[in-house]
Amino acid sequence: MRFRGKSIRRKIVALLLVPLVSLTAIWAFATVLTGREASRLFSVSDIVEKIGYPTEDTARVLQQERRQTLVYLAD
Repeated sequence: MRFRGKSIRRKIVALLLVPLVSLTAIWAFATVLTGREASRLFSVSDIVEKIGYPTEDTARVLQQERRQTLVYLAD
């Protein structure tokens, strides 16, 4: 055994070091993925503001024009 002659505290720290480092790496990876998704959500809201709302306004105006045309044709 390579831990022969070392203190119990060192043995425990050495045994716990690998799981703690791996858990920290997994946590960092999950944080990066979550942050990337959050930035994508912010960019989607920008796209909706730049494209979605003007498209909605255009569709509403077209519907009003169609109603006015039908009212004109009905008279």
